[in-house]
Amino acid sequence: MNREIKFRAWDNIHNKMIYTDKDSGFRCYKNECFDYYAFEITKQGLHCVGYDDYDDDYGGGICNETELNIMQYTGLKDAGQVDIYEGDILELNDDILIVEWDECGFVYRDDNVIVHQLEDIADISNVIGNIFETKLNNNE
Repeated sequence: MNREIKFRAWDNIHNKMIYTDKDSGFRCYKNECFDYYAFEITKQGLHCVGYDDYDDDYGGGICNETELNIMQYTGLKDAGQVDIYEGDILELNDDILIVEWDECGFVYRDDNVIVHQLEDIADISNVIGNIFETKLNNNE
């Protein structure tokens, strides 16, 4: 069985979502993002770090690094064939659902905080945003 494994990370300094399949090693120089993004696997697990390099006026470089929040691709797509990631916000029949990781896999919770398997509704729901970029009303 082939399963696509992808991750994304929220750059809370530049308010930008970074994807492993698009942005790893990505560099930009207009203060719109870090100089370099690295997804790294260590003994402590998977990390995404944003690096900024500075010249220290003595010919050496100073590297500032910032740990970023990581979210995994669920392997599922919504009704419009959009990839669903941990932290995504889904809409289903006017209900707003947030995708989470639980001991039993990727889930969503309803208003009663009952855990449901994401695979049961993935292809009939729609991704409408994520927990970092999308503002929700307080009653949702």
